[in-house]
Amino acid sequence: MSVSPASPEDGSQHRAVFLSYAREDSAAAQRIAEALRSRGVEVWLDQDELRGGDSWDQKIRRQVRDCALFIPIISEHTQSRPEGYFRLEWKLADDRTHLMAKGTAFLLPVCVDGTKDWDAIVPDSFTAVQWTRLPGGDTPSAFCDRVKTLLMVGPKPEARPQRPASGSAGGNSAPPRLWIAPVLVGLAVIVALGFWQPWRRGATTPLPTPVSVVSEADQLIARAQAQIGKTDSTVDDAAVAEDLCRHAVELAPDSPRAWAERAYVQSYYIQRTWDSSEKRLQDTQTFANRALALDPNESEAMLALSTVLLRQGSFPQAETMLRQALALQPGDARIWRRITIVRCCSLNIMPVPATPRTQWSISENASTSARITPIGPWRTTPGGISCADSPSLTPC
Repeated sequence: MSVSPASPEDGSQHRAVFLSYAREDSAAAQRIAEALRSRGVEVWLDQDELRGGDSWDQKIRRQVRDCALFIPIISEHTQSRPEGYFRLEWKLADDRTHLMAKGTAFLLPVCVDGTKDWDAIVPDSFTAVQWTRLPGGDTPSAFCDRVKTLLMVGPKPEARPQRPASGSAGGNSAPPRLWIAPVLVGLAVIVALGFWQPWRRGATTPLPTPVSVVSEADQLIARAQAQIGKTDSTVDDAAVAEDLCRHAVELAPDSPRAWAERAYVQSYYIQRTWDSSEKRLQDTQTFANRALALDPNESEAMLALSTVLLRQGSFPQAETMLRQALALQPGDARIWRRITIVRCCSLNIMPVPATPRTQWSISENASTSARITPIGPWRTTPGGISCADSPSLTPC
């Protein structure tokens, strides 16, 4: 990594991206690096695999340790190479995730060809996060924006309280100031009496006007949910919801709920087979990732991303994400419904949703899970599995 700056000596973390790849994918890696650098992102890229020695090895280890985001580039070339220096880089990154808090954004796997994520020879931590597909290394601006957002959010360590100055040369700390709490209580009482003034008989103090706790953005989100929450919602209702969510994120650009609902409305078009275009899929993923960057526990964003994963045929990853959402919202019937659909698709009981929704009727058992009932033509596996006799559709 001849062009990379030295790591800081104080252990602080660079806001830089580390690209790890097999030498056969150097052209794709270079295209990704150039796209990120054109948007102001600092990229650490190994451009000379012929260099070696202890100092070179230590520099790479140090940069894997200090980078803010680690982007492994996965392809048929990495699949065909059981050994390689990139695998050491992957192991170092995987080891580092074990020291991080749950939900910390660090791994951002990129696949540059048709390699299946569930079949990839990668560390387990790589398959636990959302993958991005950049065929041939072609990098859209949406991906660069996502990287910049993750770099800006970053981990925020909790501020540690300062210890009181030592009261003696021996370094003994000052005794606890137990008098502070009673004094504060006394001051609060005095302030309250000053506002109340009970000695002024006959005087009445008007009650303060209640302040609305529902922001305008939250109201827009609620209206959008009502538009697509109807049993007879139409594509026009979805268009209204889409406009409401767009306005909500304009009013509250740092609201994870606004971005998550915007992502879900996009996924709703895909679920209802009104629009399954590449742009709709990309918008769903971009908005959901923005929400998760702001709040890793945003279940609505997870639900939206599961739609993208389902369309890509990534059934294990879709179910994993839905299970995470279910742990956060165990009573959300939509999540149970999506888990059932993912399982049916993975067993070839039904095709990946690309036909009108009226061919399928899904009902929920609120205390357990969902079940799916075929209405129109449907597919079975070569072994004759059907919804009626499939043990995989029982509650988990």
